Amino acid sequence: MRNVAEQFGISSASVFMALNILDYLYEEEKQDYENSSYSELVKDFLENCMDFSDQSTETNKKLQELHIRFYARLTSYLTTIYQLEENLENIFKEWTRYHHSNKSKQNAIDKAIREREEEIVKYKVWRNKVFAHLEKKDSQDIKIEARLQYGGFIKDISKKECLSLQPNPSLKIFSEIDIVTQHKTLLQHYEKWENMFNEYSLE
Repeated sequence: MRNVAEQFGISSASVFMALNILDYLYEEEKQDYENSSYSELVKDFLENCMDFSDQSTETNKKLQELHIRFYARLTSYLTTIYQLEENLENIFKEWTRYHHSNKSKQNAIDKAIREREEEIVKYKVWRNKVFAHLEKKDSQDIKIEARLQYGGFIKDISKKECLSLQPNPSLKIFSEIDIVTQHKTLLQHYEKWENMFNEYSLE
């Protein structure tokens, strides 16, 4: 994405800043996992504790400290993705003269943007439902699950028990989010955005 962002004029700064923030958060998250012996802490928690309210054990204290750091980064990560996506869509429509194009071209642009949106839908769900707001129409199960997610449960027992209210179909919106393992896929998403800019710049 950086390869074409230089051509965005005054909008370039916001795109570069967002991409740099995402890379920074990824590197910081990865180092925190590596330096904290997180896997061993979780294993100890699952074998001996399983009580988030018990702050007396050293394992629980360390996990609580990690939760705060993980969730602070996750909040920033999701907010940055959300803002960058809005910026890219607006810039792309200006780039392609969307509002002055014929209906056929507008439909093609809308389709391309929807394809990008679908790639990051889980990030938007987390940002909107867990870290931003819940809709009035959301079910009570969704609201309870969002509180559990925000409370840090997903970080401890994410592989088996974090989505405690499943198999309720309405809770499938909560896909697992992991900055460390999913950052590479996110960057591929921005490569596709870059390809879109390049493709339409030739027209």
